[in-house]
Amino acid sequence: SVAPEDIIGIGIGAPGPLDVEKGIINFAPNLPG
Repeated sequence: SVAPEDIIGIGIGAPGPLDVEKGIINFAPNLPG
């Protein structure tokens, strides 16, 4: 467990451009399918 005062940042990774309203990834060239 981590104390809140020890957190200096939060990162989010996504494999391509996102459409946040639709909740989809528009183009993910590194993911098969």
